[in-house]
Amino acid sequence: MARSLKVYGWRGFRDGTQSREVIAAESIADVLRRAGITRADWKWSGGETGNPEEVAIATANPGTVFWHPLDEHPTDRAWREGSATT
Repeated sequence: MARSLKVYGWRGFRDGTQSREVIAAESIADVLRRAGITRADWKWSGGETGNPEEVAIATANPGTVFWHPLDEHPTDRAWREGSATT
């Protein structure tokens, strides 16, 4: 039986700026593998999120990382589909 999905979020770094990243996944191990982040990075800023906007974005396409720059104003925020963090 498959585990239920949870939505996880963490702070990343893309396009020269800090980012908020989210994904709907079955486990933290799945998050680490799909996002290409280390357990140390996860421990620094990762966790399960209950933010309604983040949950809606991530559950629309489970297993896909979505992100936006942290300095983006909320009214201008555009979630981007991303590949693993490099």
